[in-house]
Parts: sequence; structure tokens; C-alpha cells
Amino acid sequence: MDAFDIGRLTDFDFEEVCKSLFEYQLNLPLEIFSQGKDKGVDLRHLGSISDRAIIVQCKHWARSKRTTLIKHIQEVELPKVRRLNPARYILATSTELTVDAKDKLANILAPYSAPGDIFGLNDIQALLKSNPRIVESHVRLWLSSAAVLSSLLNRGLLARSAWLREEINESIKTYVPSESFSEAEELLSEEHVCIISGNPGAGKTTLAQVLAATYASRSFDVIDISEDIHEINSVWNDDVPQFFYYDDFLGQSSLDDKLGKNEDGRLLSALKRIQKSNNKRIVLTTREYILRQAQQRYERLSRYDLSPLVCVVDLDRTSPAARGSILYNHIYFSNLQARQIAEFADRDIFGKIVSHKSFNPRIISFILAKVAPQEDPSISIADDVLAHLDHPASLWEHIVENQLDEFAVDLLLVLLTFGPGGALVEDIKGALREYCSNIGSPWSVSRFRRSIDLLEETMLKINITPDGPLLRFHNPSIRDYLVMHLGKLPETVSHLFQASAHFEQIYNLWKIGGRWMGTPLPSRLYHHSNDISDAIIRTLDSSLAYDPQYLLGRKRIVDRFRRLTEALNMSNALKLVNVGSFLKQYLEQHPVNSIDPHTDWCPPMVKALWASNDPQLQDLKEPVLERVIEMELEGIEDWESARLTLGILEEYGDLVPYDALEFIHEEIRRYIKECFGYIEEFGTFEGEYTLETVEDILEYAKGQIGTDSFEVVESAVRRYRLANSLDVPDLAVSGQLPLFDLENTESESEGMRRAIAALAERE
Repeated sequence: MDAFDIGRLTDFDFEEVCKSLFEYQLNLPLEIFSQGKDKGVDLRHLGSISDRAIIVQCKHWARSKRTTLIKHIQEVELPKVRRLNPARYILATSTELTVDAKDKLANILAPYSAPGDIFGLNDIQALLKSNPRIVESHVRLWLSSAAVLSSLLNRGLLARSAWLREEINESIKTYVPSESFSEAEELLSEEHVCIISGNPGAGKTTLAQVLAATYASRSFDVIDISEDIHEINSVWNDDVPQFFYYDDFLGQSSLDDKLGKNEDGRLLSALKRIQKSNNKRIVLTTREYILRQAQQRYERLSRYDLSPLVCVVDLDRTSPAARGSILYNHIYFSNLQARQIAEFADRDIFGKIVSHKSFNPRIISFILAKVAPQEDPSISIADDVLAHLDHPASLWEHIVENQLDEFAVDLLLVLLTFGPGGALVEDIKGALREYCSNIGSPWSVSRFRRSIDLLEETMLKINITPDGPLLRFHNPSIRDYLVMHLGKLPETVSHLFQASAHFEQIYNLWKIGGRWMGTPLPSRLYHHSNDISDAIIRTLDSSLAYDPQYLLGRKRIVDRFRRLTEALNMSNALKLVNVGSFLKQYLEQHPVNSIDPHTDWCPPMVKALWASNDPQLQDLKEPVLERVIEMELEGIEDWESARLTLGILEEYGDLVPYDALEFIHEEIRRYIKECFGYIEEFGTFEGEYTLETVEDILEYAKGQIGTDSFEVVESAVRRYRLANSLDVPDLAVSGQLPLFDLENTESESEGMRRAIAALAERE
């Protein structure tokens, strides 16, 4: 291979390459260490404990002067070398070195190094040229070769596509190999065709450009197709290996951008021709929803099964280590100053970014690319990245507002009303039919199915459940965007309330409204008071919309008092007209006696009722509270039920009468005395007083019963545990649970976090 632009590698890449090179040169295995402060050692060979080590120090200082490197070695590295006292010290640097510079470095490092142990840029490039297998094993290395970079585009199209070469050069800098790369490589090898699809910002174009560079290194001419598929025929040469690159081949904003008359037929003909040719390859990119739209609209594409040719780029499959590497590479080639880089090395910030539900290289690249070389270092770029990841609306705004038809957008908005858990396909079908009827929009099952197919795997995904297919948003950021989008559409909000088929839709819309104004009760919802009142009355007894949080077994059972609680909360907040009389009637039809007093919804329902100022509900407050308290106290049968009842009564706060609290406390004290008396007399843990129950009572009884009795029972428990080898570890006694061993367990991405910290210190 030709010369390599090693300056395009990160320091981590450079160490990996040096490891391979010097393992080959020395014919010895070398250790490589996690990123961070190296203490003077990047690579090491240690034959045995008593042997002095062979050390390789890697200095990726391609942008530094020789004098700077020499000064650093003398002032910083030499003291480390003397402490290490290696048998041999090899210095590998990406800085160009003259003979004089090598001699100076060797003299500084003597007796640990000789001139032959100093490897400058030209020496490393020479070693790489003589070891092509090492080059091929490092993707980012051979992507930087001059041969690849000079062969990226067909000479005849170079003038028109000079921008593509620059884009590929930039993509190569930060690219991190992934599973998608292997899948796409396999498709190109076997089928000669690869269609890369995925969500905006997922890395489709980057992957396509890296594949173009890959085939350039294999002596393929890379040809950019920018207008239509006819260009392939105009440049086709049977005798020349050709790689066709067709980005957004179905259009960036809509199908009409690219597929003109008979274009679908010409596209399929070209793909089939390339499949039959041994020296032709083509990569096409598109957004998933546009590909589905094309297959629906064009008969030829619908008949031809493209799925075996598709490689989906999905950020959810990217490992934490790969995400850490992506972040590191972008930071390495940015204009960030040391203070700003150090922010990314903060354990908390780094962890939030690489594990973020909306992690997106496009957002990271966009933000870091805006940083000027002389940017004020006090400006927090890391906070900016996190803020954009928290609110990645821009990725979805263009699709929703410009590229989807009204029916598909309506489907998304109706699905939004079902909450984060999604909706069964049958439920969303019925709800969307009602919504279309309300707004006077045409409805058909075929139109519904086409929209599902269009949106599936881009904005929506389908999971199979025991209740049937479940439709959900593909990415949380889609739902976040739609919430904000709906806040701009007050008329649509009214229609959604008016057309809601399930009570859960009403309450989810209520909760969504709380996010528009940043308060629990946005004034904007007052404008929908009549719609909300009518919707509550209409849907309070409707069938239950799917929500895994409220499923009991596999049956969708309506929890009437959960719904009643939520209806009361909405009515109280908005002072809804007519709802009070309806809820009074509802409570009379479904008396409190039917409530399980231990349900989680009993206390909030009673508190919501007492918070109401509706005149229709005032005469229900006392009887409902009295009946609930009565049922709670009637359920006391033993220590466990007494403790449970006390906990529930505490949730009612000041509403609980004093005599009820006194009764439950007296019952608890009685159970404690009975338990302690039993243990003192018999010294056994049987029947009602098991070891677990007695320990629970001991914990509760501290300070509430005589010291002598307490110590007798505590001593009995200790003796029982010792006799039965049931000693409790100190951690369990103190209530601490070890999550992981920080000394021995390192997360996949921790090495990259330390690498960012080291980069900040070097800057």
C-alpha cells in the first residue's frame, strides 16, 4: 500500500497499530493497557516476574514539532523510564524525525534505548507497507491510506463530486466499526447490492461512505450517483471494477424527489444487472419509512422482495464500548480545549451520554463541529450535548411536518394518547377510526395498514403480546417530539378528546398537557374543559386500553377506582362542569364496599374526593372515608395484616380519625407482647411466630417495649441463627447491598472515559 495519513488516527488507534507492528517485529506478545495515565508504559513484554521488561512507548504527536517531542521526552518521560528500569525502551512516534532528532532522543534515553529503538513517522509507514496483513486488520488504518483517499471517486465524475471525497475523509476520522459494517460487507460480497436503511442520524451515510472507501482500497472505482439510476448505465465499464454510491436514492424529503416515470423499473433492472456482475457493487441509502412508502406506491417495487438486500442501522444495537469510542473519536478531532474535554471525562456526564436513550452520533458531531478553535473554554459543551440528546426533536420534526401524509400523522397522534406502553393494533384501529370520523377524514382498513407498514421499524415498532400485536414508538425521542408538536395544535387536541374511545386516552392527554407549559396544570387545558368533561362521562366505563402496568394476568380488567381517582383529579384541577353529579351517581352505582381496601388506589381516591369543592360530592366525603377505614380495620388478623393496615392508614394523612390510629397502634403493641411472651416461654420459632416474623417485630419494637424483654428475644434470635449457620453478613445487617466491585469490575466503556481524561490532560 501507499503512504498512510497516520494523523487521521486517534492516539488509541495508534497504540493498537503499534502493538501489532512491534509484536511482529519483536516476535513477542505485548500487553496493552486501558486508556488513561500510562505511567510511562503503553505496551510491555514481561517474560517472568524476575525479568526486566521491554517497554514500547507510543507518542501520537503528529501535530507537534520535533523540538516539543524531544523536550517532553527529556523532562517528563525520562524520569519515568529511570524508575521503570526496563531492559529495552522503544519509542514509537507519529512525529517526523531526522537522523539528528533520533540521535538526540537515543542519547537522552540511554542506556535503555539505542538509535534503532527510535521509530518516527517514516519508519512506521515503512513497516506498515511491508506488512499488509497488519494494515488489513486495522480498518481505520487502511481507510487512511493515500491509495484509498486518491481512488475514492471516478476521475470522470470527480469535479462534480468533490464534496463526496471531503465527506468521506471526515467520516473516516470518527468511524467506529460495528456489526452493521460486517452485515453490509457480507451483503456486498454475496449479493453485490446493499440497501442501508435506518432512522435519521443513525449513521446510514457514514456506513455507506466507509464501504465506498473499503472498495476503493480494493481497486474499485467509486462512482457517485447523484441524479438518477440512469447514470449507472452511462458510466458502466465491463472491464473495470466499479462501486456505485447512491445516497438517499428514494429522495430525502419525499419519493417524488427521485423516482420519476418508470424510475422504479430502471432501478430494479440496474440492481439485477449488478447482481450478475462479479466486478460491480452498489450501496444505496434511504430512510426506512421512505423505503416502505416506495414499496407501497410502486407496483414493481412491491412485487420485488428487497428485504434480503437491506442492512438496517440501529443505534440500539450499539454497545457501550462502541458508543464510548464514537464519543472519543469526535472529541479527539474537535476544537475543544482541555477544560471542555475534561467535562466529558466526568464519570457522571460520560455515563449519561453513552447510555442515553437517544444517543446519536449526528447530534454529537453537529454540536462539536460548531465549536470554534478559540471558543470560550468556560462554555460547557458537554452540557450542550446532553441537552440536545434530551430533546432531539429536530431529528423527527422534518419527517412529521414535511414527509408524512395527514393520515400517518393522525395515527401517530392517536397512538400518543395511549401512553408510553403503546396500544394493541385493534385498539388503535378503533380509536383512529373514531378520530377520522370526528375530523371528517376518509378511513379505510387498507389505508390503516399502509400507514402501519410505512411507519414500522422507523417511527413505530410492533411487539407480539398474549393479547395481540402491540404498536409502540420506536424511540422515546419520537414520543417526546410529538408531545411538543401536539402542544402547537389546540384544535387537534380538542378532536382527540372528542374522539377518545378509552378513558386511558383522556388521562394520558391530561398528563401530556402538563408538559406543554412545564406545570402540572397548564392554563391551556382550560380551553378544553367541556371536551374533557364530556370525554370523562363517555369513557369512564369504557373497555380498558392496553397498559402492562394495569394488566392482571392476561385479562384486561378495568380498575374502576383507579379511573375514578384520575377523573376526580382532572375535575378538581379544572373545576369541570357536570362531572361532579356524574361521579356521585357513579359512586352510588359502584359502592365503596366493592373496593379492595388494600388496593393502591384506595388512599388517593379518598384524598381526591376530599380535595373536591364540587357541591355534588360534599355529602359523600364522610361516609366514604368511614367505610374505607372500617374495612381497613376489619382486615386485621395477625401481625402482617396489622403492619400492612398501619402503612395504608398513614397514606391517608390527617384524614384518619384519632380513634382509628389509636386502635391500630394498640393492636400492634398487643401482637408484639404476645410474640415476645411466646419466645420467652418456649424459645422456638414456629407457627405464627416464624424467624422472619420475629425479626420484623424486633426491628419495629426498638424503643417501644421494655429493654429486658427485647434483649431476651434478640438473644434467642442470635442463638437460633448461630445454631443453624444462619449468620447475617455485615453488609446485610447494615442494609447495604453491593452493586458491583469497582476494583475488579470495569464497564465496557470505562476505558474510553479514562482516555478522554488523559486527552484533556495532554491538551
